[in-house]
Amino acid sequence: MVSKEKPSQELLTRRPRAPHKVGVCMEFAGGTNLIQDFYDGIRLAFSEAEERGDVDRAIELVIREVRGPMRGTSSVVVDAWRELVHDEDCLAVIGPVVTEANLALVDEVNRTGVPTISFCATFDWAGPYAFALQNGGFPDEAVLLAGYLASQAITRVALFREDGIIGEEYGAAFRAAARRYGLTLVTDHVVGLFNTYEPVEPVLRAAHEAGAECVLVLSAYGALIPVRAAVKAVGDSLGWNPVKVQNTTWVAITAFGGAGDYDQATLIADFDGWIGLDQVHEGNRHFQDVLFRFEKRFGRRPFHAYAALGFDHGFVVAGALARMRPPSAQGLTDALERTRMVPACIGGPGTVISFGPHDHRGYKGDYVVLRTIADGVEQLVDVTWAALLATSPLGVNGVGVNGVGVNGADGDNASHALSGAGTRYSLVGDRTPFRIGVLQDWALWAPVEKWYDGLRLAFAEAFESGLLDREVELVFREVEGPPDGRAADVVRAWRDLVHKEKVLGVVGPFITDLTRILRDEIERTRVPVISYCATTKFAGDFCFQTPNGTFADETFHIARHLLRRGVRRVGVVREDNPIGDEYYDWFRLHARTLGLQVTSDQIVSPRVTDEEMDTALRAVRASGAQGLAHLGYGLSFYAVLSQMARHVSEGWDVPRVTITTWVLCSGLDQELGSPALMNLPAPLEALEGWVGVDLPHEGNKVFQGFQDRYVARFGGAKPYGCYPAHMYDMGRVLAEGIARARPVTPEGLAKGLEKVRMVPATMGAPGTVLGFGPYDHRGYKGSDYLVLRTVLGGREGLVEELMPGLEAPAS
Repeated sequence: MVSKEKPSQELLTRRPRAPHKVGVCMEFAGGTNLIQDFYDGIRLAFSEAEERGDVDRAIELVIREVRGPMRGTSSVVVDAWRELVHDEDCLAVIGPVVTEANLALVDEVNRTGVPTISFCATFDWAGPYAFALQNGGFPDEAVLLAGYLASQAITRVALFREDGIIGEEYGAAFRAAARRYGLTLVTDHVVGLFNTYEPVEPVLRAAHEAGAECVLVLSAYGALIPVRAAVKAVGDSLGWNPVKVQNTTWVAITAFGGAGDYDQATLIADFDGWIGLDQVHEGNRHFQDVLFRFEKRFGRRPFHAYAALGFDHGFVVAGALARMRPPSAQGLTDALERTRMVPACIGGPGTVISFGPHDHRGYKGDYVVLRTIADGVEQLVDVTWAALLATSPLGVNGVGVNGVGVNGADGDNASHALSGAGTRYSLVGDRTPFRIGVLQDWALWAPVEKWYDGLRLAFAEAFESGLLDREVELVFREVEGPPDGRAADVVRAWRDLVHKEKVLGVVGPFITDLTRILRDEIERTRVPVISYCATTKFAGDFCFQTPNGTFADETFHIARHLLRRGVRRVGVVREDNPIGDEYYDWFRLHARTLGLQVTSDQIVSPRVTDEEMDTALRAVRASGAQGLAHLGYGLSFYAVLSQMARHVSEGWDVPRVTITTWVLCSGLDQELGSPALMNLPAPLEALEGWVGVDLPHEGNKVFQGFQDRYVARFGGAKPYGCYPAHMYDMGRVLAEGIARARPVTPEGLAKGLEKVRMVPATMGAPGTVLGFGPYDHRGYKGSDYLVLRTVLGGREGLVEELMPGLEAPAS
């Protein structure tokens, strides 16, 4: 007989578990030292997750190496991916990574529903199951390169781009960036590959004659090498030494060369004086720490992007496996979308990885850097995005690209016979304006006209600079929604804007409850909406956000702040509403990750009385909490301020944090600070010692420029609060989206918005940018688009200034 003894606890908890299986579909650099570094980066992250106990079982890496594009075909890559998914039953796949192969596979990935993460740089790798930890990004690289050239006073560029999909996407992106930065392309030459190559020396000589100051090469497979040789030959014969720039092909030097696959000494000699893009930064302390552990485990220290990419991929997948509910491909997809504010090995200091619904491009921050070779030494060009990107739109004073006056006048064209001037079919003169709806569903007690002026300024500048060929008419609907009004009234106003007014798109609604209520109807109607709501649940093909905070990110910042203040045990007071629930869900996740124990969770009514708040705070104190976190829509903010002041007077003066309720408080000493813009009081004494989340940052030159131009146009004091600036940022991206819309319809606008990248933002710390893409609809990009502010010694300001040494870039 088989023994039926009761199993011991040891047998139940320590039984062997089948490993999680994660596939790697690799068609790039097979058999090289470089790709071994990538694999070992993944293995290091997996092993450390197992050793920490983050996952309850081993993670098995199943690798398939095939010969894909450029020298092979995409079909073998697709077959390898299918084998990993269908035969090996992998929960997720890392790779493929080469643009052509990714585009051949992307539709099948999204149909099959197995999350696949790639470091390809195309923005067309997108969809509900396609994730990117991008080894560069064609549109982002283009803007950075244009910004760098403009910063060096270069105006005339000879562009060489390789033939094929990659060259086309790079070229289109750089042409758009060149227009933004006032660069003239004296040539835009397509370089053939392999047997289609034709000598480029004649084109270079013509570029020299045309006054080119710079030669820019956009390549992936091989166009760079012959162009480099031709530039040297032509330069030597003509005595011409243009600035020489390349894209992320620079990794050939740092990665292939650094790993020993290529002769690095020869590469350094050949590219001395060149400038290129890469993703490794000596100042990234997180990457340096990972390299220390990598060397300890594997006996080498690979300072290049692919080792960094490997660890980042492995860390993100391991974290998602730990959060996966249920243990399935869909459960893992959902868990990946809950990856927020993870420190990245890639990029400059503070770069983070965040995913979310319709937010599948992971790197946020300065994830691409500039490097050069000077006097035989490969080195960082120590310049940040903030220093490279334009702080105001080109031509806002009536001067367009290359000094051409725009201001809506038709100039000499008006007298040309082809213009039809004076006829019934004139091509000049007034144009019917574009119409954009504004649905204001809250704060009708505030001077919202001053907020709307941010929108008006953005659209006026877009017309005056020549970005748009006509003005924009704003169509307003002001309806108070929840929590005080009715959702049905807001829905009716939205339908009126869309169906009766026929607007191209709508700004608002803004309150989380309403955006979630309207989300499905927005998707059915296919009219884009842009909102500053903070939920991650306003996601869809026609739902765009420039979020006034993000519940998922605000909670990370305040949890980390408490930890840095020495808090290990925290009590929570949160409002009983959907916003409070979502805040707490994320706060609990971050607290667990950071090692912060939640000792008390007090749920209060948004209309909590002082007595009820006092009871909640006494329960928090009784739990032994060393700090306090207040979460919610904000209706309970005054109650927690007043009652916490009483507890401070009793001796319980602990670190205390809140979220973007601080939008009530920024600029307390300014004539048009947040209290004036909100028409609500901000009691200075009660705020003493509190820390909250907001978006204005005094050091952001884009914000400063916006304030100056706002006053120049509308008069009065400078607006020192988030909402006029939010509206300006929304107007900027909408204007860029309209300019890119083909055709100019609601659906065309949605596609146009997905082409908007790297627009410098008024909000956030210096270097924050706005950008969208396919399945990438959360606009603010940057690890520090949210900032912490406080009142200390009666002064309101940035925590980094008033508590120096406490705050550091996200890591």
